[in-house]
Amino acid sequence: FPPAESVSSRSPTRVVAALSSLPRMLLLLSPTKTLDETPYPANLKAKITLPRMFSGEAHEPPPAKSVLKELQKLSKPKLKSLLGVSDNLADLNHKRYCKFESQSSKPAMWMYSGPAFQALSPAKYNNEQIDYAQKHLRILSGLYGLVRPCDAIQPYRIDMGKKLSVEGAKDLYEYWRPFIATEINDQLQALDGEKTAIVSCASNEYFKAVDVKAMPSDIRVITCAFQEPSGRTASVYAKRARGMMCRFAIESNAQTPEDLLTFQGYPEMETYEYSSSKSSESLFVFVRTGGGGGGGRGSSSGSKRKSAKGTTDRKSTNKASSAKRKTSMAKKAKADDEGGEGKDAGHGQGSKRKGTRSSARTTTRSSRKRAKQSST
Repeated sequence: FPPAESVSSRSPTRVVAALSSLPRMLLLLSPTKTLDETPYPANLKAKITLPRMFSGEAHEPPPAKSVLKELQKLSKPKLKSLLGVSDNLADLNHKRYCKFESQSSKPAMWMYSGPAFQALSPAKYNNEQIDYAQKHLRILSGLYGLVRPCDAIQPYRIDMGKKLSVEGAKDLYEYWRPFIATEINDQLQALDGEKTAIVSCASNEYFKAVDVKAMPSDIRVITCAFQEPSGRTASVYAKRARGMMCRFAIESNAQTPEDLLTFQGYPEMETYEYSSSKSSESLFVFVRTGGGGGGGRGSSSGSKRKSAKGTTDRKSTNKASSAKRKTSMAKKAKADDEGGEGKDAGHGQGSKRKGTRSSARTTTRSSRKRAKQSST
């Protein structure tokens, strides 16, 4: 995810009055390449739905089937080139597409298993939370366009950013934009409420497939950005944070975009704090305060205290390491068979290290010379 400034410059700004009633709100999330094809929980069977743009429920003919048709035309080498994958992955996905509809399907929220969906943690949800997710969470997809959490999908691999020509469109962005815009608007209208809002927790690669200009102007569009204290974005943390934000909305039954401002992450992963100074009506910025090896976990203040303590501890450790290295150098001068220690000795000790090595080499050469003379 790019820094907040970059997101802000690309995201549409819609300044609106305070919401007077509950909005029709959708959260958007990117899919993941990693899939979990193990059986899904039995209690989900009654909740399973079909992807609207694959089944024909939303559009006829189904636009997702046109994408599938183009993928099925590709030879294995061409599919490998398109996906940019290894021979093994090309073979796997070629077989998937050849026998696509005969494969076992699984609800999307349980099929995707990358960092964002691990953080989303759907296995923890009760029935009410699953129902909330089904109403308010949508997953963008290069193959399916837009799927709901309980939509049954087959294993596949095709990123939204790939240049696959479908029905005259130069790439998947051009193909999917009108369909996704219409589908999002239709699903927003199906929800209760008056005001409408889209909260994007998706990556730029996928959110570019959402043509906000083609949707009604009264739709409020908000982008969530997850940053490091330095202001940069660390991809590994941002991916998890997107899933954590959606999990927070589901578990807290969020009803307005402003309900998301109390998001603080999860102590077992990373913690975050909303930054009002970096945020705007269309951009919610959250700064990582702990977890991920960058400090403590828990509240923001606790994380900062642990981070400061961690800095002090590191300084003490460095001093202790320096002392150990000096001791090792002394041992090196006495016994040359302790090789490798000199290489790891502390910086700033170069001249001493060279002197020690030179002395050790001289001693070794003398010993070899004496041994040779003795044998002669």
